[in-house]
Amino acid sequence: MMPIEWIQRAVEPATRTLARLRSGLAVTTGRAAAGAKRHISPLASGIREAAGPVAPRGALIAAGAARPIRRAAGTMAVRLKPYTAGPAARIGRATRTTTGKSAILTVGAILLFGAAARLPAGGAPAASGPTASAHATEVTAGGSATSSSAAASPGARATPSARIAEVPRFGHVYWIILEEHSLLDVANGGKAPFLASLVKQGAVAADYDALAEGSLPNYIGLFSGSTQDIADDGVHYLDSPSLFDQLDSHGKTWAVHSQNVPGSCFLGLSAEGGPDGPGTYVRRHEPAVSFTNIVADPVRCARIGDLSSFAPGRTDFTLIIPNMCADMHDCPVSVGDALLKKLVTKIRSSKSWSTDDLIVITFDEAGEGPQPPSRRPGLLALSGLARPAFVSHEDRNHYSLLRTIEDSWRLGCLANSCAAPALGELFGGP
Repeated sequence: MMPIEWIQRAVEPATRTLARLRSGLAVTTGRAAAGAKRHISPLASGIREAAGPVAPRGALIAAGAARPIRRAAGTMAVRLKPYTAGPAARIGRATRTTTGKSAILTVGAILLFGAAARLPAGGAPAASGPTASAHATEVTAGGSATSSSAAASPGARATPSARIAEVPRFGHVYWIILEEHSLLDVANGGKAPFLASLVKQGAVAADYDALAEGSLPNYIGLFSGSTQDIADDGVHYLDSPSLFDQLDSHGKTWAVHSQNVPGSCFLGLSAEGGPDGPGTYVRRHEPAVSFTNIVADPVRCARIGDLSSFAPGRTDFTLIIPNMCADMHDCPVSVGDALLKKLVTKIRSSKSWSTDDLIVITFDEAGEGPQPPSRRPGLLALSGLARPAFVSHEDRNHYSLLRTIEDSWRLGCLANSCAAPALGELFGGP
C-alpha cells in the first residue's frame, strides 16, 4: 500500500474528531480547552498507532522529504494551536481550516515525520544511558506539551515537537550568562564599550525576557524547559531531564566553566579564589549541579570546571558563568565588559572558530525584583550565520534560546521549550 493511502486512512478518524471539536467546543474558552483535552488525547494515540506501518519507510522519508515535512508540521501546529489556547471563535476557524485536503497534508506529514524521527540514521537503535527518574514530554496535536512522570535516561531521545523552527546548523556553541541587567541598557550606557561594539556586529533580541524573579528559576528553566516550580535561590536536586542529557544522548560534548568554582564536583553554596584569582562563585548561577544525574555521576560532574580551564573548541557546547563581580551583579558593568572582551576575543581568535560557530550573550533577568514590562534582559547572537546589526522585537524568552539549540542540533524538545518559538529571526529564519 502506498504511503498516501496510509495517510488517508490515518486522517479519516482525525477528520471526524476535528468535526466533533468544532461542534462541541464553541461555548466558552474554558469548556473548549476541556473538550480539546478529551478529543486530542485519543487523536494523538491514533496517529501513533497509524504511524507504525510507515516506520520501515522512515529512513527514506527522513532523507528525501525532511524540509517539506517540517513546513507541513509547522502548519499543523499553527492551525491547531487555538484548541488549547485560543478563544472559541478561533477554535471554529481552526477546525474548518484543518478539514479536507489540508488535514490530509498536515496530519499525514506529522505522521510520517514521527515515524522517521523514531529511527536513527541507518536504522540503528538509539543509544541509552544510566537511568534516572524524569518527566517525559509529550506534544499534543495542538502543539502544546504535557508532562508526565516516567523512568528516563540521560541517553534517551527527547520528544520532538510538532514544529521545528528554521534555525541554522551551528558548529560550536558558547553561552555567556551575565546578571541583573538589560543588554541594551548596558550597551547604550557608555560604560561597556566592547559590548556596544558587539551589538553593532551581531543580532539582538531586544524583547527577550526572563522566566521568573530570581536567578535559579531562570537558569533551571533555560536548561530544562521548566522552572520546576522553583521560586527561590536555595539548594535543589532535580530528576528532570535537561539540555545536558539531550547533548549526551545525541553525541554532543559539553562543559560548564564557572569562574572560581572549586573542583571535585563542588556542591557548596559559594566559594572564593582559586586558579581564577579573586572572586566569588555562587551555586545559584550554575545549573548543572542541580540535576541529580549529573552530581551522582563523577564523569559527568567532572565536566564542571573553573574559567582557567576553558579552551575554545574543546567541546560542542560550552556554558560560561562569570563570578559575582564579572557578571555585573556586584561590580560596575565595566568589569563585566572587560571579561567579555577577554572571552569573546579568545573564542573568535582561536583556531577552532568558524563562521557557523555561535556565541550567545544574555542576562538571567533584567534586575532584582519586579521589572517594568519594557525592561527585559535581551540577548545578543554573534555568528557568521547571524544577521549583522539586526534588532528583533519579537517576544522571546529563555525557553526560546533552549529551543534554538534543540532545533539546530535536532535534539527534540523539553517541556515548555516545545511550544516556544526559536530565535530563527536572528539568523534570517521566519
